[in-house]
Amino acid sequence: MLLSWCRGLNGHIFWQFTKGWILFLLMGGLFWFLPTIVEHLHGMLGLRPGPLAKNLFDNHLFIILGCFIGAWVALEGQAKALAQQKAHPSNRPNFQARIRHLARKAGLSRTPDIIIIDAPVPGMIGLNAAAAGSIFHGNQILAIGGVIELLEDREEEVVFAHEIAHLIHLDVPARAIIMAGQMAIRWQKWLVLMMTCFAGVAGPELWGDFRVLVITWLCISLVQLCYSLLAAAHSRCREYLADAGGLAIAGWDYRDELVAGLIKVGHVMSGKSPFKLLQKTGMEIFASHPDAGNRAAVIGVKYRADRHGNVRLTEE
Repeated sequence: MLLSWCRGLNGHIFWQFTKGWILFLLMGGLFWFLPTIVEHLHGMLGLRPGPLAKNLFDNHLFIILGCFIGAWVALEGQAKALAQQKAHPSNRPNFQARIRHLARKAGLSRTPDIIIIDAPVPGMIGLNAAAAGSIFHGNQILAIGGVIELLEDREEEVVFAHEIAHLIHLDVPARAIIMAGQMAIRWQKWLVLMMTCFAGVAGPELWGDFRVLVITWLCISLVQLCYSLLAAAHSRCREYLADAGGLAIAGWDYRDELVAGLIKVGHVMSGKSPFKLLQKTGMEIFASHPDAGNRAAVIGVKYRADRHGNVRLTEE
């Protein structure tokens, strides 16, 4: 994960960058040392694995490798499918010119492929701006649904500068690596669950292993929860850094438009009013994106809300 410096936010950027790498390493360590964690738990509880549970993690490294290959294949498959929907030069030429302009400002050697998806796609969010890509298909910028028509010109510029910042920071491959870790923990968890079911019905000779496997499954479930919370926190760091990167590309005076654009997209995606989107819920720990109110506060955008729930951004 790389970073972009932005006037007025350098302290915040350094903290998010440092925290992001700490979280990234913690996630890797959490899965890599999963067998050690389980072994120590067995020792603390005085459990002795029998023949079925003793070699539980013999395939641990193969699972890691398989899931990394699977995540890479999935990333390439997604990028290939998106590449087939690359926008024709006559489709929203002003928008495509804006993306080329932002790519030049960001210092990219090549403009990302521009993917415009107007019709809803099964399994895909109905409206959004996003960054994607892969090794073989390069960087991609996605405009999904009516996001181009939804945003004003300045909002569109800074929102898509935010997405280009994701590409500069290598957030797409970072997301794939984290997904591989999540897949690996799920595979290990399901393997233990299947072995637990077998031990439960096999007879008294495996009931000792059954107890060990139940505890192991609970331990892996707890590790999976911790990993998910770390992944969500890491994603929030990436979003804060992409906000800063977007402002570094578009300009510091685009702060209001960034918040307004994020609120518009969030309103359509979630159905929540701008007033609710700007409220600090206290549930951010479970979310992959920071609360809009926190994002606005970080970049110094102030707002007022009346008793009817209407929100107005203000410099006061």
